[in-house]
Amino acid sequence: MGKRVTKDPSALEAEIRELLDPLDDAQRENLAVRAIVEHRRLLQRAEEIFSAMNTEAATPDSDLTESYSPAMLECKTQARAVQIMIDCLGYIPAVPSMDEP
Repeated sequence: MGKRVTKDPSALEAEIRELLDPLDDAQRENLAVRAIVEHRRLLQRAEEIFSAMNTEAATPDSDLTESYSPAMLECKTQARAVQIMIDCLGYIPAVPSMDEP
């Protein structure tokens, strides 16, 4: 087992804010929209895995069960990044629906 490392959760926010600071509002909005679209994609993927687990009666050691945790981790990580971007932007930008290109 590797060495356990604990990092202050606010460090992520500081790092993201540092990356966003030099950008203008249009660039921040563009990044926020892209991040929201990506979060929706990741959430949809996690929901599909969860649904498949329930319909296929997945066992604890099945591929679906092993896929669900990483999918949710990606989704939650992306959600936190989106939250920070929206906080920096100061509003929630208009985002195309999943059906739009």
